[in-house]
Amino acid sequence: MIPKRLEDISKEDIEYLVTERIGESKALEYKSELPKNGDADKKEALRDIASFANASGGDLIYGIRETAKGDDKGRAEAVVPILGTSADDAMLRLEHMIQNGLAPTLRVQMKEIEDFNGAGTGFVLVVRIPQSLSAPHMVTLGDSYRFYSRTSSGKFPMKDVGEIRSAFLATESQGERVRNFIRERLGRIVAGETPVPMEDGPRVVLHVIPLTEFLNARRFDLTDSAKCNWIHSAARGSYSPRYNLEGILRHSWEQQARTSYAQLYFDGCVEVVDSFAFFRDSNSIMSIPSLDFEHEMIQNVKGIFEGYKEISAAPPAVVAMSFVGCRKTALHVNIQPGLRSRTHGMDRYVRCKLDGEWRQ
Repeated sequence: MIPKRLEDISKEDIEYLVTERIGESKALEYKSELPKNGDADKKEALRDIASFANASGGDLIYGIRETAKGDDKGRAEAVVPILGTSADDAMLRLEHMIQNGLAPTLRVQMKEIEDFNGAGTGFVLVVRIPQSLSAPHMVTLGDSYRFYSRTSSGKFPMKDVGEIRSAFLATESQGERVRNFIRERLGRIVAGETPVPMEDGPRVVLHVIPLTEFLNARRFDLTDSAKCNWIHSAARGSYSPRYNLEGILRHSWEQQARTSYAQLYFDGCVEVVDSFAFFRDSNSIMSIPSLDFEHEMIQNVKGIFEGYKEISAAPPAVVAMSFVGCRKTALHVNIQPGLRSRTHGMDRYVRCKLDGEWRQ
């Protein structure tokens, strides 16, 4: 996969693949021409796409010829611009083929890279296939009902029931891995095992998890602080960032106990913990101004998604919000004291398992 956001890939990036003779891999494959209208060509394209989706995702690039022989087999050899059709028609045809030839259906992203033949003609088409959360996908065109996956050597058919069963179980386990991460982090927060000391009291916890990177244990290069500066807005009144064993941390300025922090992990996960949103009135009722709080959470998530573009984290992502220590705390739309005194707070605890013990 080209290590850039799809919208940022340029003609220079395509030429770089050829100049440096970058080889095909588990996440990258070249095709010199678009699939023709015959079933054989369509099936071959669908096998490629399904294999990426059933593995860890990748880029399928139409308009690059690869070497066919010798030790350098599979390396980018030359750009072969696509002619005789428009990029829009090519993308529509591929989308229609995917919609009618894979089960379950799959959404991919495509981008045209223009002007490889001079005079504004000729293009290369990059098809970015995400790792699917609905895998495995089956090729269903014609009389073909097969599952495919990928290794560094290319695609291969899943030949037996055991391989197919493992693919289904791997997809089912993805949700559990995300839930386990959130449970483990909430348990640490409840136990006070946070990157910086936090003041006592209720807190709201926001987790954003980019699934492709999280599920494949990928790590981002976070050394370019300019590309990570977006994490600043997630923690109130925060210091400049500092690195820790997990990634980059920003936190509020209080000396003893902080009111908020934002942790950006090396795999792109973000954890924001904030106690500043809560306040206690003269009747000792803890409150959250729900409209302002909702607006702030939405802006936080939007800011994180914009930040993901800076570090080239691919969608989709899971967003989870949790309230910790908030029993008897009330959400208010109208925070007039008279209404506040008649409001019932949250009526239960969330229990988290930490080191074999349940904590509230």
